Amino acid sequence: MIARISSTIVRQPALELCVERWRTTILPSYVSSQGLIVVCLLQRSFVDYIELMTLSVWKTQEALDQFLQRGTEIVVPEGSDDTIQLEGHTYDLVAFHAGSAYTWDY
Repeated sequence: MIARISSTIVRQPALELCVERWRTTILPSYVSSQGLIVVCLLQRSFVDYIELMTLSVWKTQEALDQFLQRGTEIVVPEGSDDTIQLEGHTYDLVAFHAGSAYTWDY
């Protein structure tokens, strides 16, 4: 399994717009992708900014690559100069725990 983390940092006033656009635009793109296991939107506050992080888990690197070719990442409000898009990172998932099952993948 493969995990991908991508982050965007936005000013507090843009938070609602970004989250709503993620739900209506980005989430359907993830859901319609072959090989997606799970996708989450996380947020972390600091000072007047919010980090919005998308965490997705994929069955294979190929499934993730097909998704990334579509150019879908977290939505940044148009015309926003106060937004920082951080480079996404991909990780090999070493351990995964769901419910009462515990799985190691190497």
